[in-house]
Amino acid sequence: MTAAQKAAYGDRLQATANQWLPMVRRMRPDHTWNDIARILKQRGLDWTPERLLRAVKWMVAEGMADAALLKKIPTPPSERPADDACSGNSFLQPGAHAAEDRAPAGAAP
Repeated sequence: MTAAQKAAYGDRLQATANQWLPMVRRMRPDHTWNDIARILKQRGLDWTPERLLRAVKWMVAEGMADAALLKKIPTPPSERPADDACSGNSFLQPGAHAAEDRAPAGAAP
């Protein structure tokens, strides 16, 4: 992309930011880019998730938006990996260690 193309892209984003950026600020990082693009389309704005993400990245790089908008969405508790108590290591006796925690055979304790 040439400098003139980058400048024109930035001008277009800045000219329309008041239409879409407030919604992004309200919804990120709690909602996906797909969700936000769908809401914006319902309001008559033509955004794809990819174009929206690219636009927000540009705004952040130029200091016109907060980098927190680019954070990954939090994983719901039901989708988080289980802790050791539920991950198959519950058969270990108290004080026992998983195989990766033990010293190699023949090594001093």
